[in-house]
Amino acid sequence: MFRFLLILVVAVLIGAFVTKPSEGDINLMLRERLAAEIENGAGLDASDPGAQLVLGLCKSNRAACIDLLSQFVRVGYEDEILYARLDVTLPGKSRRSCIAAFTTVACPGFLQD
Repeated sequence: MFRFLLILVVAVLIGAFVTKPSEGDINLMLRERLAAEIENGAGLDASDPGAQLVLGLCKSNRAACIDLLSQFVRVGYEDEILYARLDVTLPGKSRRSCIAAFTTVACPGFLQD
């Protein structure tokens, strides 16, 4: 039984090491999340014509809009052995600390406020 648990723990540690998202993976996840926010309306007020104009322009040229918006998001990446620590700062919001492991990012409330 001890041998099985030891093998299981070693397998989980190896899995964490191998599947830790890289800095490029994090940037790709950020761009995908920004694209989803643009598609969902990005929390803009439907009665504000200026906001709707910006949203319409972003939907017409999504790649350029994502490039522009991603310039305002600051992501600090610290590579640890089994996980990555992220410090994410959005304009007008407080800094958030996140953990990236097993191909996912656990970040409480990121782009959901």
